[in-house]
Amino acid sequence: MALVLDDITKCFAAADGEGVTTALEGVSLTVERGEFLSLVGPSGCGKSTLLRIIAGLTRPTTGSARLDGAPIEGAGPDRCVAFQRPTLFPWLTVEENVAFGPRMRGERDARRQEVLDLIDLAGLTEFRDSYPHQLSGGMAQRVELVRAMVMEPKVLLLDEPLGALDAFTRMNMQDEILALWRRVGCTAIMVTHDVDEAIYMGQSVLVMAPHPGRIVERLEVGMDYPRDRTAPEFFALRSEVLSRLDYASAATAKGR
Repeated sequence: MALVLDDITKCFAAADGEGVTTALEGVSLTVERGEFLSLVGPSGCGKSTLLRIIAGLTRPTTGSARLDGAPIEGAGPDRCVAFQRPTLFPWLTVEENVAFGPRMRGERDARRQEVLDLIDLAGLTEFRDSYPHQLSGGMAQRVELVRAMVMEPKVLLLDEPLGALDAFTRMNMQDEILALWRRVGCTAIMVTHDVDEAIYMGQSVLVMAPHPGRIVERLEVGMDYPRDRTAPEFFALRSEVLSRLDYASAATAKGR
C-alpha cells in the first residue's frame, strides 16, 4: 500500500480579504511505502501546504489524500512531523523528550531500550541526561528527529529540518537522517529549498512551481547510498532539476 494524493487543490482567503489564493492546484502523487521523496521548489509553491495536508493538519479544498487505502481526515500517530526548528520540551531531558510519545501511550518501560538504541544511533548517548538548552542546534535537531521516529510512523514528514544549521553540520545531519530512516523503515517526505540536499537524500525528487503550486516533474535519482556529491551523475541531475526550476540559464551565465 502507499500514500496517494488525488487531484489536490488547496485555496486560502486572500490577505486583503477579497477573493482566494490557490496554494496548490491539481496535485496527484503516489509515494510507495518505505520510499524517501524530496520536495524542492521556490517559496510559495505549496511544499509545506502539501506536507500539512499529508499530516492531516489542514484539509484540501478539493481532491483526496489516502494512506494505505484509508482517507486522511486529521492528524494521527501514523504520520509524524519534524520541523525546521526543534520543538523540544525544555523541562525534559533528551531521554525524556524522546520517550514522551511512548509514555503517552503507556509504553515507556516496555520501549525504553528502543529509546536508548535510537538515542545511541543519533550519537546522543552521552547527552541523554542533558536538557535542550545544553545542546547545540545540530544535537537538538537530532533529538527532534529521534522523538518523531520512536513513534514508528508510517510516514515521517520533514519540513526543512536542516534549514537552520551551518553547512557542515547540515551535511552530517543528512547522513544521520538517512541512517535513522533506514533503521525505522518508514516512508519519508522532505521539503527543502536546497537542490543538492534533495538529490543527496531522496530516492526521487519532486520539482514544484508556484502560482499556483503544482508538480512540474518527478525525477528518479537512481544512485546508491551513500552518494558521492562530486559524481558526474550527481551534477547532471542537479542541472536537470535547476532547468525544471528555470535556474539553469542563470547559473550558466553566472559561471561565465
